[in-house]
Amino acid sequence: MVTHLKYSRTYPVPVDVAYARVLPVPLQDVLGRRFLVVAGVRSTEQTGEWGSAGVGQQRRIRFTDGGTARETLTGLEVPHWFGYHLDSFTGPLKLLIGGVDGRWSFTPEAVRDHVGTRVTWSWEVTPASRVAERGMPLLRWFWTGFARQGFDDIGKLLSA
Repeated sequence: MVTHLKYSRTYPVPVDVAYARVLPVPLQDVLGRRFLVVAGVRSTEQTGEWGSAGVGQQRRIRFTDGGTARETLTGLEVPHWFGYHLDSFTGPLKLLIGGVDGRWSFTPEAVRDHVGTRVTWSWEVTPASRVAERGMPLLRWFWTGFARQGFDDIGKLLSA
């Protein structure tokens, strides 16, 4: 059974600005901090800026716990959304996650009578096994804290 995870926040910047800054940002700059048991991103190995090669571009994500995952860009609609797939997990996440279909969405939303953007990050997680499926409620709780922390860093990126 697939588990759906989602986190959103609104920032006082136009959609095109939010998209242009979030898509290429190195993951370790916004998702680099551990949240309890959820490892942060240590680094990414990729060729060129993320998104520059379009759909099919891949990179290897290295987590702070020593694990890795492969990320493949699966869709882009500038400046509204981009999607990706995570698989080939190593390390602790290999026992829990079989794959992830992720998406970042950017929609206009007023912020105190100004132009703003609602940024939404969502995951559809396929558990690695039936046993791992039982851990999805805990993953939801930890992932939400990890996302909240990452969105704090995205706020700093967008206000710079």
